[in-house]
Order: sequence, then structure tokens, then C-alpha cells
Amino acid sequence: MRVGSRFGAAMAAALGLCLSAGPGRAAPAPPLEVYGKLPGVELMELSPSGELFATVATVGEQRRLIVATIKGQLLIASPVGDAKVRKLTWANDQHLLVVASATYDLRADFGFKYELDKVLDVDVQKKSAQIVFDKMLSVAKVVRGVFGAASSGGHDYGYFGAITFTRTIGGDFTFDHGWRDLYRVDLDSGSATLFANGDEQSSDWVLAADGSVAARAEYNEKSGRWRLFARDSVLGKPLVDRSSPRDDIELVGLGRAPGAVIITDNSGDRSTLEEVSLAGGDATRLLKDRSISRYWFDPQSRLFIGVESPADPGEVFFDPQLQARWELARKAFPRRKLRLQSYTSGLQRMIVKSEGDGDPGTYWLVDTLAKTANQLGEDRPEIPSDAVGQTSLISYKAADGLEIEAVLTLPPGRDPKKLPVVVMPHGGPIDVGDEVGFDWWAQAFASRGYAVLQPNYRGSSGRDVAFREAGYGEWGRKMPSDIADVSRRWRPGAWSTPSGPASWAPATAATPRSMASPFSRGCTAARSPMRESATFTAS
Repeated sequence: MRVGSRFGAAMAAALGLCLSAGPGRAAPAPPLEVYGKLPGVELMELSPSGELFATVATVGEQRRLIVATIKGQLLIASPVGDAKVRKLTWANDQHLLVVASATYDLRADFGFKYELDKVLDVDVQKKSAQIVFDKMLSVAKVVRGVFGAASSGGHDYGYFGAITFTRTIGGDFTFDHGWRDLYRVDLDSGSATLFANGDEQSSDWVLAADGSVAARAEYNEKSGRWRLFARDSVLGKPLVDRSSPRDDIELVGLGRAPGAVIITDNSGDRSTLEEVSLAGGDATRLLKDRSISRYWFDPQSRLFIGVESPADPGEVFFDPQLQARWELARKAFPRRKLRLQSYTSGLQRMIVKSEGDGDPGTYWLVDTLAKTANQLGEDRPEIPSDAVGQTSLISYKAADGLEIEAVLTLPPGRDPKKLPVVVMPHGGPIDVGDEVGFDWWAQAFASRGYAVLQPNYRGSSGRDVAFREAGYGEWGRKMPSDIADVSRRWRPGAWSTPSGPASWAPATAATPRSMASPFSRGCTAARSPMRESATFTAS
């Protein structure tokens, strides 16, 4: 596969993105503030045809929503300021849906602050935009879920969850419940119609490619029962009826073929991925021995085609042809971690992100038919390749024998011997974890000569349900003990790394509000305070 850069100088200047500068850029360690900047590229999505892409990118010091053709023609470059853009999704090649959240202070009415979503529908052809539900008086002006899009009768529709207000005798609208209904919105006119009713039992839907409801799920918080129904009916017998006291079952999407849906069940001893027949409710377990971080669906048929897994090869597809196309892309980036970001039907074109081996994060357009890979943009254009430390996954035994994994980042350009160490636990603490890749905080420490260990203590994500539940009730007990146990294992020859065996030397770091720590050498710094903890910083 040929790897290169497709954009001309005019496109690069318009986007303000740093295109391929080639490996081996010799430079001193970048200033620390470079590591703390927002990524140069935050999101990147390919349109269904594969002819357009959308991204949120930093141009100079300004964040912009960029829409361009893959040949380099700039269509939209609109400032987004400090908006919290969470997702970009294409309804079709004309309509781009931008999901952004904002914090609403509702303590006077409900006692809490809430993070709520709005959706901006961008018409790429007309270069206009409208906020979904913005003109409606009968629903709250926030979106509670994006359920897909479909075209019918010459109209383009989007399907969104919304809270419906109740109309009073006087004709006003008032809020009297918090559950969501499903609405169909005409993306050209902005008009919305009620498409499926929800109720006080939390509702979820999966839509077929034509926009019809394929299945509905509901959860009763009082009884702890999760139920799945075919189509939009709740009058008949449920296909699935299970106990889930913690609401650990989720309706994910359509199955591998029409007439089935995918659910995940984390309520038992192990996390299961199941395909459920809509004809009779028979369930088939899929990918039993693989940890899953994302699910992939065909952008046209919406059928389930594969998953992303933390373990190699990263992306796993059921169709051998799709898997072969993914492997073709991986071979173009040896020694780098490759992640799928967006794709067309059949994986003919993909946007992928590479990290590692001197790569702080680069986005590429891969054409598997033409066998080309062209750079689209970089996460950290100010960090040269030789300033990126190597990362690897190591493991060690906790005091009670439980195997704990940790991400190890080594300082670039330095022999991994007698290194000062920073142990940097993640926050959460449950169902959060670190993985191999470019971590700006760890790389900032590594750039100053530190080795960085990020232990995924019990309760962290990326493992099975038993490992997650091993962390329940263990904050202040075995969780910090797992972190402390890494110091017992850090010794010469303890771990093999890409640069050979690594060892540490005594180091100290004074930090404010420090608490007693089992570490006699090195320092511990929290990425974010764990719940119920004012600080988790120790010297």
C-alpha cells in the first residue's frame, strides 16, 4: 500500500493542519504546554459515499468545524469556539449531524446540574444549519439520543429521542416527566413528528435501514427487569426478560443479518455479547473470549459487521473480506497502533488513526481498492516523532495474586536503566482504564526523563466482569494496594520492553496535600481524583 499525502498546499493552509513532515525530525524536547493543548484534530468522520469528510480541527488558535472533499476542496470552515462537540455523524452526504453538550444548572428545579445534548443539522450543500427541535414548543430543546437516519418519499429524516411536554388546559406546555419519546425530524424543513412513544420505564430503540423500528427495549428501575420486544409493541410477550439490578444490559444495534439484534449483558459473572432473534428470542453468544471497546455497523444496511478490541488485531470483522481489508491497512503502518475511526460500506475507504513508534497521533484516509493511504491531519503537530516515548503493556501480580496490567511509557532517546518513575493511576475508579497509545500526560513526563506506569487496578475497564466487580468496595483497600504493589515489581529485568529490560533509580517529588504512601521511591500522581477522595497525590 502506498502511503503519502494527498492535499495540496492550498488545502493544508486552509485547514491549518500539519501534513506529513516525514520521520526523524530532530528537535529538543517540546515545551510542556504543547502536551496540554487540545488535539489538532478532535473528531473525523467519512461521509457514506466516501467522497467527503468532516472534522473538528484547530486552525491556529481557533477550533473549527471543517467539511471538505477527499480531493482537497474546502466546503465549510466554521468556528465552533469552546463548544463541547461530542460526535459527528453523517445522515447522508448532504446532512452532517453535530452532537454537542452543555452544562445546565437545574438545581433550583431538580437539585442537580446536568450535561445535556443538542444536535446541529448542517446542510453541506446549502451551507446552512439548524438546531434540532429548536422551533418546537411541545418538546424540550435538547436531544436524548441519536437513533439514525433514513430517506423516504424524497425526504431525508433523522430520528432523535426527546422529552415531550404535556399540554395544559390553557394551551401551554409544561414539563411533568423525564422519559424520552422517539421523534422523526425532516432534516430539510426541521419539522418533527412523534414516531414512537416511550414511558416511565426507560426506553431504547433500534431502527432498520428504512427507518422503521426493529426492536424496543425497556428497563424498570423499581423491579430491575430488562425486557426486549420486537418492533414497537410492548403488548406481546417479550423476547428477552432478565433481571439486571444495576441496569447492565444494553440494546446495541441490528444483528449480523436482518431479523436479529445485538445486546450486551454485563449483569452476570462475565460480560456477554449476544445476537437475539426477533422471531423467537433465541440468543447466540458472539466473540466469547474477546474484550470489546466499540461496535461496528455497516453505514448502509446498519447490520453488525465487527468490533474493536484492545488486543491485536484491534478490529475484528465477521466477513473474511472485511478482515482482509483491515489487515491490508495495518500492514501499511508497521510498529504503530492503528484504530478505525470511520468507513464506507465494505471498508472500501476508511479513516484510521495511527499512534506509536514516534507517532503522536495521525489521521489517514485509506483506500483499500486503490491501495493508498493519504494523511489528513495530526493530533499533535508540535511534537516531533523523536520526542514520543515508547509505550507497552506489562503485567504483575497484586498481593492477593490477582494479575494487574499496566501501561509503561519510557522516555524517548534514553537508555531505560535507572530511570525515575512516575506511577499515574487513572480516575473513575470503576470501568475506566488506560491503554497503549499516545497519552499526552504520560508523554509529558516521559519527555522530561521519567518512566511512567499507569496501572489498571482491579475494577478497571478492558477486562471481564469478574475483574470489574473485584473492585467493588475496594477503594481505599485493594485498589490502592494494587497501585502500591507495582513498586514491588519494578526492579532491574522485571519487565521486557521494546528497548530491553527496564530498571529504576530512587527519585522523589514533593507535592501539596500529600498523604501517606507505600512508595519509598518515585512518585504517584493521580490523573483525576477518584470518587470520595479529595486528592490522590503522594510523594
